[in-house]
Amino acid sequence: MGTCSKCWTPATIALVSGDGDFYWNVKVALERGWNVEIWAWNSGLSFYAKNILPPFLNTTFMPLEEFYRYFSWCYDNVSKVGEMRVLKLADGNANRNWGSNDVMDCFVELNLFGWWHRDRPGILLLYFRNQNEMQNAQAWLSRNHPEIWAGELVTRRRHSRHNNN
Repeated sequence: MGTCSKCWTPATIALVSGDGDFYWNVKVALERGWNVEIWAWNSGLSFYAKNILPPFLNTTFMPLEEFYRYFSWCYDNVSKVGEMRVLKLADGNANRNWGSNDVMDCFVELNLFGWWHRDRPGILLLYFRNQNEMQNAQAWLSRNHPEIWAGELVTRRRHSRHNNN
């Protein structure tokens, strides 16, 4: 951060941190005319770093909890779906051309955490917490990608068996 604040024209520096051990770096950047944003998880940053330093150093605190949907996702095959809803996408070839960014566009537009899995070539599974989220995704897909077929994948829920013997 020290090198950036010396070499380039002042603009905004985004500091992603898990603690408050950045006082001197931020102070030097501010003295050189930079705007400073501190990005961190609320749980990982001390009270001092969140509440005392930003006003004192004239910085902005940006909690990552409000933005995680834009930069994180889960890619996994969920064998125990439980109460999750699964939307199966199939289309022949267009689905195969969808990259992670394309899939994330759907989740970001809907303000949802992205969770999906490529089951096999041409089959993409999207996971949702409830029926409403899944229906919103289906509507988004039919508006934006009518070439892709999307339908709910019905999964069998495991029930405990009672032995009457």
